[in-house]
Amino acid sequence: MKTSTAEEVKIKKIFDWLTENHFVPEDCKFSNDQYRYIRKQVLNNISLPGTTITPIMERFLYTISSSNRIKNIVVFGSYYGYALSWLLSGGIDNQDRNVVGIDIDSEACVGANQNLMRIKNTLNGNATFSIENQDALKEMDCIDDHSIDLCFLDIDVNGSKKEYIDLLEIWEDKMSQGGIILAHDPLVDKFQEDFSAFHEFIKTNDSFSHYVTLPLDFCGIDLFKRT
Repeated sequence: MKTSTAEEVKIKKIFDWLTENHFVPEDCKFSNDQYRYIRKQVLNNISLPGTTITPIMERFLYTISSSNRIKNIVVFGSYYGYALSWLLSGGIDNQDRNVVGIDIDSEACVGANQNLMRIKNTLNGNATFSIENQDALKEMDCIDDHSIDLCFLDIDVNGSKKEYIDLLEIWEDKMSQGGIILAHDPLVDKFQEDFSAFHEFIKTNDSFSHYVTLPLDFCGIDLFKRT
């Protein structure tokens, strides 16, 4: 029997709290064995210049996307698809799961598509994905209103995260009621001014609720919901 690591114990405690306080669906569950198997396949099948997604953040993304209630996921700033690969893998056997990555970098989009195809084929999953080489700051007609159950914000425009507010204003009507929004990097020093304005926007906007910043690692992640 394998011993749980400190990170695995931490993730379980975090999701116990998130579930009890109605931040996430009750069926978000972390499986040590499945995570370890998927991580081996991901690392063997993905190629990218670099990532700030840490092992504990991998566990978080994998667990939050394990819920069968989450059907449609969108990643804004998908880059080479590493965060997206964990959001896909969490529901890899869910035939109703669709994950969309959006990025303005055409080379990164080609790499993301190749990475995700290798991972999906290796895991023999039923979930579907697509990579869109588009500007996330422009609304896309291919995504229906009130259809996004979970979105991940990770765009970086000229070294700034201030466009996160613009993303919410553009895309909030595409979110489903109770849809989960994740915003990466709230703990990074150089983004503190941007996130100060972002947090004030969330707290004073009736369209959002259940806001919390989770200090999982040096980047951290914001979690809140569409009302």
